[in-house]
Amino acid sequence: MPYDGGRIVANKEEPWPFVIYLDRVRRIDLPAEELHEALGYSMEYPQGFMRPTDERFETLRAKHGSVRSFLDSYTPPTSPGLFEKV
Repeated sequence: MPYDGGRIVANKEEPWPFVIYLDRVRRIDLPAEELHEALGYSMEYPQGFMRPTDERFETLRAKHGSVRSFLDSYTPPTSPGLFEKV
């Protein structure tokens, strides 16, 4: 099998099948402390990257209505809207 930058690649013709391109990107100024609080975590947890559980999302939705509504409250007024091209 070919070797590609630290990865064994089964199909060298398509070495990056999981590259994701983002189209409608917008800036969100969200302090980690406020995200942790909204999800019901203490500040020491979580560390690094992890997907919140469904129960944590329900905590956020109960307080803010929806994840989008929560994130919208941290979008600067100069940031393009979710469906606008950047």
